[in-house]
Amino acid sequence: MPPYQYKPLNLDTGEIRLVELLPGAFDDEIRISIVTRPFTPLPARPPFDDRLEKVRKTLPQGWGAYKTREGRIIYDDGPTTTYSHPDTHYGGPSYDDDRHALEEVELIFEALSYTWGSEANQVAIEVVPTADEYRQESSKNADTLLVWSNLHDALKHLRGTTDSLILWIDAISINQGDLEERSQQVSRMGDIFRSARNVVVWLGLASDDSSSALRFFGHLGDQIEHTEDDFRLPLPDCANPNWYGITDGAQFASDPEMWEAIHKLLSRPWFDRVWIIQEIVLATSAIVQCGQDTILWRQLRSAIRTLYKVTFPAGSPPSLHELVKRRCFLANITRGKSVLFQLVAVKRAKYTLPHDLVFSILGLLPPVISKKIQPQYSTSPREVFRDAVIAFIDGAGSLDILQFSYLSWIPDFQINMRYFGSGTHRCSGQSTADWSYVDECLLVTTGVAFDTIEAVSCLLLDDDGVILKQIQKIWLSGGSEGQRYPNGDSLSEACARVMGQSKSRDYWPQTSYPTLADIQTPYQRMIQGGLDQDYRQEPALYRPGLDYFKLFKTTLGYFGVCFRTVKPGDTISVLLGCSLPTIIRQQSDVQHRFIGCSYIHGLLAGEALLGDLPDGWKTVGHLDTYGDFHERFIDPANPSVFSEDPRLGPLPSDWIRVVAPDRQWPSKKVNAFQNTVTGQILHSDPRMLSDALRARGVPLKEFRLVDTPR
Repeated sequence: MPPYQYKPLNLDTGEIRLVELLPGAFDDEIRISIVTRPFTPLPARPPFDDRLEKVRKTLPQGWGAYKTREGRIIYDDGPTTTYSHPDTHYGGPSYDDDRHALEEVELIFEALSYTWGSEANQVAIEVVPTADEYRQESSKNADTLLVWSNLHDALKHLRGTTDSLILWIDAISINQGDLEERSQQVSRMGDIFRSARNVVVWLGLASDDSSSALRFFGHLGDQIEHTEDDFRLPLPDCANPNWYGITDGAQFASDPEMWEAIHKLLSRPWFDRVWIIQEIVLATSAIVQCGQDTILWRQLRSAIRTLYKVTFPAGSPPSLHELVKRRCFLANITRGKSVLFQLVAVKRAKYTLPHDLVFSILGLLPPVISKKIQPQYSTSPREVFRDAVIAFIDGAGSLDILQFSYLSWIPDFQINMRYFGSGTHRCSGQSTADWSYVDECLLVTTGVAFDTIEAVSCLLLDDDGVILKQIQKIWLSGGSEGQRYPNGDSLSEACARVMGQSKSRDYWPQTSYPTLADIQTPYQRMIQGGLDQDYRQEPALYRPGLDYFKLFKTTLGYFGVCFRTVKPGDTISVLLGCSLPTIIRQQSDVQHRFIGCSYIHGLLAGEALLGDLPDGWKTVGHLDTYGDFHERFIDPANPSVFSEDPRLGPLPSDWIRVVAPDRQWPSKKVNAFQNTVTGQILHSDPRMLSDALRARGVPLKEFRLVDTPR
């Protein structure tokens, strides 16, 4: 049989190709038809709304309401949970809107989420003409199409014996040999998976006791419900209502062989594929299939989130906790998560082409950003990454995407570079980026040159003794506990805050992080005992995510950490619209090279622009109901109340505070500022605009960042 020949899609009608999987016995040859149909996507429901707030106002006393990760409302009064409003006469909004909308869609199909596998393992399947093709060309015979063996396995297991199944499958529905079509169809994949009646996740053939693992996940996932704000509640009418509070994994399963089966199932390639992030997050309904066994994605997702917070019994695979942690990252992604959070996810995933690191999440990005990115596989990966950065800065008004860059303002998303976290600091206050894009290699930003790097450590590795010696050499040489840091803190506190990256209960009061006093104990002992003590006797250092970074000290005496490319003589700058201090290297009289973002204690709350906080004042982190970060200021005279930044002064008379649509997700309502004369809405503080800062004497300057080869 001749190879199948694709015909162009009709872009005017929005055509897509669908695969009709023809019925047959399990061992029969795979036979399909390929049909084209006009496609109008299901309208995207905004990721944020005020329905939960409205529901909470209608609750009887003693009841609470929460939104689950799937968008349902669960009601809780302590002993009881239910998906039904406790007031039987309540007639408010439904949370099954997407399911009801799917029932109105005329084009009914399922979408397959799977891994391609090796090109070396391909199998021929038969493509038979459709009825329409027979009418147009009665002599037309069947063709062949090569598919990867993993897809062939999936089709055998999905095929029914009596009825056809209509599927959208990327390897077949897109002409992979046509770069232009691939680019055009890739931009529609988010709409396709969101509009599918069901998404089928194919994990592969049954093996390594996968049946037992899926049964475990299905049962565990039916006991516990996880809310958007990270509460755990017993699932309504579950068999084990007390499981939501369990932290000992042995109470779920004590058999080491079961934990080994769980480890092997979570190690399957599907979980690491970059495209599955968008495919599963956008799915309105999804099942997970391994061989003939199936469970709901909701069950698997809930079980993974539950296992993240348990201790596994003796005999479990040593790497199981780290594996569950990685899978939990996927389980936590929702539409509306920050762009930076999603970029962290794709940087950990596997891909076929570097372009996919951007194109694979277009359906998850805010439209104000995604519409500025046009998929083109004919362009270079660097052009794709550059365009993504510009789209983010323009859409978000922020330079925070530079956290993924080093040695150039254009990041290479192929490098799995660690970063300091998304939006949990405010080194430039509540400012917006003051920038311009001059040409293909020049990004002009505005900020201050604050300090210069004086000394740099060797590369930090996973060795507490080496790290402590580098701290002594770079930060504490000649210092004493009585000596003060530039902002007045003790040196041991400065060490603890940098190494702990503010992940302490003092900064995040509602967390289980260690206290600052606990974190700084090794540094206090080191200052008191010098270098002669036995570092092996010290408690383990609290240093989340700092392996392969370098310590540095500045001319003014600040301590910081940065990616490994930092050098003495580099400039510490604070750029408007960037949450972290940046390191800049002079290239010429008028041009600079972006080296990387850094974490510097004493410069994370706007000090480089506004000066230090008054004596006794401190900042704490706060996450609002949307999960967005806000820095709160605490006045020592009234510590129980959050105050405004005392350095800013009163709001100008022509500006007022308002609640307005968010810049990236308009359905989300956020605090903003409005000009009473012009009506202009600002999501940044007008007191942090360039002109306002210059008026108060801040020495702002331009940094002309050039793209230079690494």
